[in-house]
Order: sequence, then structure tokens, then C-alpha cells
Amino acid sequence: HDVSLLWQNIFTWLSWAIALAMIVVAIQMGRRHRTPFYLIACVAAGVAAYAEPLYDVAFDLWFYDAHNGQPGAGLMHFSAFGIPQPNWTHSGYIILYAGACLYAGKRIYEARFNRKGLFALWGLEVLTSCVFEVIGTGTDVYT
Repeated sequence: HDVSLLWQNIFTWLSWAIALAMIVVAIQMGRRHRTPFYLIACVAAGVAAYAEPLYDVAFDLWFYDAHNGQPGAGLMHFSAFGIPQPNWTHSGYIILYAGACLYAGKRIYEARFNRKGLFALWGLEVLTSCVFEVIGTGTDVYT
């Protein structure tokens, strides 16, 4: 199946712009709170994306890597289990998972994080992940 080059570029450039902005915010928060926690959370989420192929195999997700029938059109950087991995998986993990850490970490630092906030954040994570997957599968970036 051919990848939508438009949506592949949107996923790549927009997600990396957001991820880089989050890293800048994490550095600023770390300086303000005198902790490397926020930056470490961003780096850890980016590294964790290397485990994405496990998720893809478990949920039968396949990234498109062809255009006009020619393979190699995807902006991929490695393959695992026969599934090419797009470079925006790392920025996506930073947005989804480090975003929660930045929010929760700030609230914990301010002593304003409780059980209700934890469950609200969990619900937001699930909703955000579902929205991302619906957009990705609905725009011919993957299936």
C-alpha cells in the first residue's frame, strides 16, 4: 500500500517541531526546579521508541513504505520483525509519554497532584493515543 507523502511529512515535521519545543520546555523546567528529571523523561521516551516494533507486532500495525509501487518512500530509519520504523516514532513517544511526565512532574513538584489528577492524566493518555492512531491509520501513513 502506498504511503501518503503529505501525511508522512506532516507526522514527521510537526511531531518533531512539537518534540523539540517540549525539550526546550523540559530544559527550562529543569533549571527552574533544579532537576534533570524533565529532560531525562524526554530522552527516555525517545529511546523507548526503539521498542515500538514490539507494539506494532502485538497490534498488527504496518507502516507503509512505498509510493507509486516503489519501495523506500517512507521516512524510515530501521526495520524490525520485517516492519520498517518511521523516524517520527521517537518524536511521537516524546509527545505522548514525556508530555505526561512533564505535566505530572510539575504538579508533583507543586504538591498539587492527587489520585483524581492521576486518573485524569491516564484518561488523557489513552484518548491522545487513540486519536493519534485513528489519524495515522485514516490518512494512509500506516495500517
